[in-house]
Amino acid sequence: MEPKRVLKIVLKAVVVVLCVIGYLYQTYEFLELYFTYPTVVDIQVSMPSDIDIPAISICSTHGIYPAILCKSSQYCTPGDILNPISVCDSIPEMCRDNKPPANFTAVHYEKYFEDNNISNGTSEVLRIPLKSYLECSIVSGSGKRACDGDVILGSYYSKSRTPNFCYTLFSHWKNPNAKVQTIKKSETIQLSIHVDCSFRANEDLPASVVALPQYNCMGYPGAQMSIHSRNMVDSPFDGGKSFSGEKRLLPPPYQTNCTDYNPAWAARGGVGPLNQLMVIEECRLNASLQKLGCVPFFINYPHNETICKYCEDCPEVTQIGHECAKQLDHFNQPCDSIEYIMSVKESVINIEKVFSNKSVQPSEVINVKEKSYNCTFDKKFSKQCQSVLIEIGFNDYEIQSMTYNAKFESVELFSVIGGYMGMYLGISIVAVYDFFEALLLKFLAHLKRRQRHRKKLDANRTKIDPWSRHQKWDDFAYPYSSVGLRKRWATPPRDMY
Repeated sequence: MEPKRVLKIVLKAVVVVLCVIGYLYQTYEFLELYFTYPTVVDIQVSMPSDIDIPAISICSTHGIYPAILCKSSQYCTPGDILNPISVCDSIPEMCRDNKPPANFTAVHYEKYFEDNNISNGTSEVLRIPLKSYLECSIVSGSGKRACDGDVILGSYYSKSRTPNFCYTLFSHWKNPNAKVQTIKKSETIQLSIHVDCSFRANEDLPASVVALPQYNCMGYPGAQMSIHSRNMVDSPFDGGKSFSGEKRLLPPPYQTNCTDYNPAWAARGGVGPLNQLMVIEECRLNASLQKLGCVPFFINYPHNETICKYCEDCPEVTQIGHECAKQLDHFNQPCDSIEYIMSVKESVINIEKVFSNKSVQPSEVINVKEKSYNCTFDKKFSKQCQSVLIEIGFNDYEIQSMTYNAKFESVELFSVIGGYMGMYLGISIVAVYDFFEALLLKFLAHLKRRQRHRKKLDANRTKIDPWSRHQKWDDFAYPYSSVGLRKRWATPPRDMY
């Protein structure tokens, strides 16, 4: 063979080998990336004119009737048998001239919750209805209308010695098929909250007049509120005001590695965990019911079960459900989630101030804008200091949707590999299919030839020895040997006689 021809063949072989190596390397790199299941993020910002109303949870700092507790004398002490000096030293803002108010009764709230489990029926009697301290309305340019959303019982979650009694508006908890209520972007939700810590509602007094309380309060007059997803019941004492951005992730094996909680939530009738924290809390709730028959109020999960009495030094209560953290091995962040991000602004109020003059002319009334009323000392028991007006506006409302999509679809696997074939080997993936098809057809043809040849051998042996069909295959190892003949003659067929 000529040297030039040999060199040409060698160079062609080197080029082919390099192309094959390049193809295999590129294919390996792509497959390694593909099986990490990467994702890409699609961010979209929209400003809808009609907005889905979120759920609103509200808790009063004093959400029970003290008069109900005072039906049992062991939890209430009348003021006439109390030492007024000790009362005024403990709660000075409740006293005037070192004397507590008339008809005052001291209520031992913590002792009551330390001694008693609170059943669902007792809770219904104890809790103050939401409508008695909240007025919800939707305000637009054409007027005002009352909120028509359903009200459900909220969380009992508390870190103190007494539970909280909360309510949730516009929630789909236990009602997954409820119609989503909407509001115009120009409208506002107005919440007028009045927490009466004086418990003298039958006394028609001006808003600025101080009405000293008939009972001691559980806390400073106020309310806690949170805005959150409609599918859950949240505790304002755990989540605060942060709870609109939408996030849509992908389940395993993709890198976002999320868990889709919504199908199980809907299948259970709108009840169930919607994130990892709720998984743990539900596990603790079930463990409490199994071991104690009640639920401690430090468990943040909505329920209608009996509330356990408070016990500070009870390990069987405080340490219950510690094994529930293992549930996180099976649950991840939710695939679909929504978060409301709010900016809080304090508005000034008009306060009328009267200025008297030295002349006989009537006093002058001047409107002064201030951030709040003077609620120091005993003035906090006036109606104006126990009330707050909250407006939830949507003028700057926008939705930022973050959708995670697979970077590579399954069909791209073949197209990319086919592209590498064309780039490095100069062939298409169809040609590869044809090549493997030809190999398969040749293999099948070879099997058929062997099968026909085997049948032909069996037929020839049957002609030589007509009794061989009654023998085992091992007897034909040496069909023409004397040993084989003796074995076959030794066991003649029965139809021979």
